[in-house]
Amino acid sequence: TDHWSTGLRAFLHHTSGHTPFQWDQVEIRTELQPAFTYTAGGTTLSWIGRIDLDRSQLFDQVYSVARVFDCLEPRLSYYTRRRQITLEVRIVGLGFD
Repeated sequence: TDHWSTGLRAFLHHTSGHTPFQWDQVEIRTELQPAFTYTAGGTTLSWIGRIDLDRSQLFDQVYSVARVFDCLEPRLSYYTRRRQITLEVRIVGLGFD
């Protein structure tokens, strides 16, 4: 069956101290993340936005497609800000509580 879902998450980042590492720097202090997901059969299409509320602009977007094959779900994602493509493989049903 076809299924649409939406989501909205908010993040307020607060840091103290310093770090010599660039990857530790907070990119967005006040962030809003709208999301849309469409699932049909074993295929999922999704979009996540990253909105910088301090600058009132879209910071990044993630477009993904995933497909369940038995117990594995590969996901191919494209991040617009860095023009980066990632491939993740999830084991369906494997969770840690």
